[in-house]
Amino acid sequence: MSMFQRVISRYTQRLQSHPLSTLMVTNGALAVISDALAQQISKTPNPAPPEKDGFINTEAATSQNEYNFARTARLSFYGFATAPLFNAWYTFLDKRFPMPTGQTTTVGKYGLKNPAVRALIKRVATDQILFAPFAIALFFVSISLLEGASMEGIKTKFEKAYVPGLLGNYQLWPLAQLVNFFYVPLSLRVPFSSTVGIFWNSYLSWLNSKNPVAHSRMIQREAASEEPL
Repeated sequence: MSMFQRVISRYTQRLQSHPLSTLMVTNGALAVISDALAQQISKTPNPAPPEKDGFINTEAATSQNEYNFARTARLSFYGFATAPLFNAWYTFLDKRFPMPTGQTTTVGKYGLKNPAVRALIKRVATDQILFAPFAIALFFVSISLLEGASMEGIKTKFEKAYVPGLLGNYQLWPLAQLVNFFYVPLSLRVPFSSTVGIFWNSYLSWLNSKNPVAHSRMIQREAASEEPL
């Protein structure tokens, strides 16, 4: 057995014995990768130093490309905390729209009369129509609150980021969820979504960081904590 197979075997065993805690840790860890990727992509090569009181502020220019560990911690906590919610949602879909055993999702001559095809479409449609808009709203509200944003800041973020986030969701997740709901066992659906979500969460993290209003209080608070007493 190769090293990779041993790791997968140990992870599967852990998932069976401690499902929720394993999913939470997995989701939190993958969120770290997502935000690290987002910060790397959004780095500005040789950023122009901004001016402060008529002088070049080289310290501010340098900080633009410094790694934001607090931001990664917030996203990781969000991923850790929301894993049970996503697992409960996938469990609900599995029970509400059971996939008939011995069926195939190949449309064939039966078309949409195929019970497996209908169940699969119902799962994806319910997920994307009901849960996706809620999940994206939950992301922006949760991260904004962790950033210390005011209600005005949250409102501004919604106005700028929610619709682009929702439209981006519909370009990726319907196809990803078709694969997830049909081929992936229920116990692995959250890890599968989180793995696909490495790039998706990178996009959301980047979209979230574009709004300076919601960040203002957190930035001021972090700056104040660094001032010498």
